[in-house]
Amino acid sequence: MPDRRRFLAGSLAVGVGPWTGWARAQGVEPRGEDDVAAEVEARMAWILGRYGDRLDEAARGAVRRDVEAQVRRARRLRAFRLGNGDGPGVIWVPYRAAADSA
Repeated sequence: MPDRRRFLAGSLAVGVGPWTGWARAQGVEPRGEDDVAAEVEARMAWILGRYGDRLDEAARGAVRRDVEAQVRRARRLRAFRLGNGDGPGVIWVPYRAAADSA
């Protein structure tokens, strides 16, 4: 069985764009817990349709919990509105030793 995190990341990466586009085309906007459950069920149906024969009940439960957590995180991320001019929250600057100390 593949690494659970890699499997989940791949399955969610494939599903994020299509689910959002499909849901909006159908007139479905995120509304809360009911919609979270519907999105989790849709994603689980896709995952089980593709990988269900390789997952036992324990693995299915673990994947469902991970999918639900990812859906909730994605909801919080999408709820945070950014303007076009907003920069990154953290700017990473690598440490560079002084040239003479090398």
